[in-house]
Amino acid sequence: MFAQDEPKIKLSKVTSFNHYLYAVLIMHFLIYTVQLNFRESVVTNILITSCWLLVGLHAFINESTRQILKKSVIATPEVCHVLAKSNYILSVTLITVATFATGNTMLIFLYLIPVFNSMFSAYKKFSMALLGTGIGLLLTAELTGWLKSDLLIANKDIIFPTILTYTSIIGLLGYLGTILSSQVKHNSDNANMLHNLATTDALTGLLNRREFNRRISEEIARAKRHKTSICLALFDIDHFKKINDTYGHNAGDAVLKELGELISVNTRSCDIAARYGGEEFALILPETSLNEGYELLERLRDRVEKQYFHLSYSPIQATISVGVAQYDFMDSCAADFCERTDKALYQAKRNGRNRVEYATLGMPKLDLSRILVSQSNQTS
Repeated sequence: MFAQDEPKIKLSKVTSFNHYLYAVLIMHFLIYTVQLNFRESVVTNILITSCWLLVGLHAFINESTRQILKKSVIATPEVCHVLAKSNYILSVTLITVATFATGNTMLIFLYLIPVFNSMFSAYKKFSMALLGTGIGLLLTAELTGWLKSDLLIANKDIIFPTILTYTSIIGLLGYLGTILSSQVKHNSDNANMLHNLATTDALTGLLNRREFNRRISEEIARAKRHKTSICLALFDIDHFKKINDTYGHNAGDAVLKELGELISVNTRSCDIAARYGGEEFALILPETSLNEGYELLERLRDRVEKQYFHLSYSPIQATISVGVAQYDFMDSCAADFCERTDKALYQAKRNGRNRVEYATLGMPKLDLSRILVSQSNQTS
């Protein structure tokens, strides 16, 4: 079909929406002529319906693409390319959106008509013979060799009709769907990446302080709505400055990173862990009473105490001091809740570190460690 010595047929920069309507009208005329000679009109009706579906689908995909690109933070290279010259095929892998005749990127959404191109290099031309005429062909076919993608060819001069066949329509519909789904996935991946960058601490992989502030407010509201308890724990690494001074900041970062991994492994799937700041961490415990929260944090404290960090270089042992509190009706906001928990953390530090302390609201403070030991003895 392709030959270097045949007359060249210019490729359209883009075919406007009016050209598609023109092609459909031509198809109507041709099919009507055929219908005069054939009594059966089932195939004819299918072709006519498919043509109109194609035009409608173009409009839908164009609008969908425009909305996607409008909301997308990162512009993809595929949609920035335009056809610059006739008789050229640009090297692009996905949909190229261009304006009719101008190719001006400032007018990229003027017509919003998709143009599909091959992987053929941009600096080369190719010539083709199509029955020795100037008729353009709407072609969607799996091409091999140096043409590695589907190709849409349409004559720039509207005096030549564009030929539509049932096979090409089905192929184009499938290709359009593939292109659109690829673009949606690409933008979705970008959105997920940006969300992770905005909400995750790069060193530990836990949530950052900003996301913690949002999530604690959400969880408090949920606990109020469902009338369930919720606990908050704040803890930091004891004598972390000494670790940095003794082993270096790289070792300190390794301890923080490995502690983040240890927290993720030793907490429940419903728990929300975050790096609160520096060497301080936070843990939101939904649907958890104070006794349950104390017991969970005591297990975590014991696990950290027995853990060796930075094993690949100089093994480091570290401990944590923990403050835990249950949300109370006296807490007017999340900040009050965090402040009570923070006071419990400093109480743990004052009482010798490497321990768990809990906060109360004007009530006699119970020794939860003794209560838990007593309950354990009764169970055994």
